[in-house]
Parts: sequence; C-alpha cells; structure tokens
Amino acid sequence: MSDKNKSLTTILIAVGLGVYFRFCGGADDKDPAANAPVATQVPAKTGPEPPPSPPPKPKEMTPEEVRCGMRPALGPMDGEVIGSEAFLAKAANDPDSVDVENCFEPVMSQEMCWTTVCDVRQKNAFGAMMLSRVRFYVMHGRVIGAKPERLPR
Repeated sequence: MSDKNKSLTTILIAVGLGVYFRFCGGADDKDPAANAPVATQVPAKTGPEPPPSPPPKPKEMTPEEVRCGMRPALGPMDGEVIGSEAFLAKAANDPDSVDVENCFEPVMSQEMCWTTVCDVRQKNAFGAMMLSRVRFYVMHGRVIGAKPERLPR
C-alpha cells in the first residue's frame, strides 16, 4: 500500500470514528460532566415481597358456546371463515378456483350453531368465474354445512 493510500485510509478511519463518537454518545471534550460516572441508587427493600397474583380466571362459557364452540374467526386477508374454502373445494369443478371472501360476522342460530353469509367466486363447468352467495354453518371451529343464498339484485 502506498503512502498516499495509507494516509487516506487513516483520514477516513479518523473521520468515521469522529462521526461515530459524535452521534453515538462517545466522549465529548467540551463537557467534562458528560464523562462523569453516573451514580445509580438501588431502592432499599422494605419488607417481604407480596405473593404473586393468581392467574386470571377463564371466561365462563354460555350454554350456546358449550354446544357450538367459540365464535369462528374471520381470515385477516379477505374476511373468510377459516375452513370454508376447503369445505367448498371438496365439491367444486375446479378446487383451486374457489375463493371465499367478504363474510359477515358469524351469529348464533338456534338450529345450526354459528352461521355466516359469504361471497364465493369459483369456476363453473364451462370455466367461467361465477359469483354466488353462500350461507355457512360452523360448529366447534369446523364448517359443517353450506347452503346457497340469493344475491341481491
């Protein structure tokens, strides 16, 4: 390495260290108090530690939740009921084309537990994409049935 490259490298290192210490809280020659050690105080213990708090009690389930399970979760991306696409794909002409989206919040019904209505896009037998509305029935986190609904005109 030539002398010119050595001096350039030394200057770059010195400038880099200067910038580092300036912005990262290194030593500052202008304020000697900033370099003084900081005294930390440890609070004195005033007695025995309190016992740990008991874990929170689980929420009591209603009789409907015991019979039907908790409210089904909606997917974060397109708002589908988890498991609805897999349920419809079993009977679809093209299982990869099934897309369930825009589901309403599930509500408890007396006859079929949780129910929700969703928009479904899938290919028909001729390969054209069709939009339909389907009511899904869910029990204990699993889709147990589906029924076509009429689309509003």
